Amino acid sequence: RSSYAPSFGTTDLKDGYLQLVKPKLSKFQYLSCREFTNSKRLADYLGRDVTHVLDPTLLLGPSEWDAVAKFPTIQGDYVLAYILGEKESVIRFAEKVGSIAQLPVYYIVTRPKYLDRPNALNGVGPAEWLSLVRNARYVVTDSFHGCLFSINYNVNFYAFSKREGDLNEQDNARILEFLSIMGLQSRFQDDKDNPRILEDIDFRPVNEKVASLRKNSVDYLKFSIDNKCL
Repeated sequence: RSSYAPSFGTTDLKDGYLQLVKPKLSKFQYLSCREFTNSKRLADYLGRDVTHVLDPTLLLGPSEWDAVAKFPTIQGDYVLAYILGEKESVIRFAEKVGSIAQLPVYYIVTRPKYLDRPNALNGVGPAEWLSLVRNARYVVTDSFHGCLFSINYNVNFYAFSKREGDLNEQDNARILEFLSIMGLQSRFQDDKDNPRILEDIDFRPVNEKVASLRKNSVDYLKFSIDNKCL
């Protein structure tokens, strides 16, 4: 047995939980994890190698995702708000970006409250979602994969936590962890400290880091397959 990029959804792993999963994990010959912090925590706890690998969506490059994208009819530049939570501060920031850049803000409807927003986009499926992220001038999101696809498509983005409270106990902690690996931790905005507009991202070093991690991840996956562990 082998695993590829399972996610705990949080970087706050309790000892009691690890005790529960340890007997199950012992049945796997090769282990990997999507979060770097969790990879190290598991390796220390289990006393064995746990490989940090990329989220599966980043194993594919932009051109490969384009092959399944359906391009929308939105004309010109825009700000895309892909917000899974309901914090008003994130909405205000999306509108702030739109106002400064003089661009319309489009909201992908993820909750009923966004139905009433101007330029609400309802019924967006995965193919349409891909093209909306790809063609945005800016993305404002509290979604882990909203950040990952913005990085993959080299789109300027701003990230937020979708819930109030201690970030370390939320699933959004993995966003900040990955952005830190990419050198993009400044893109994670603290909505309590008056979020600020930043300069556009220089994606050249980011793309190099993604390419390096992608190679390591694919190597791990191929090794598992070649050793007939999947």
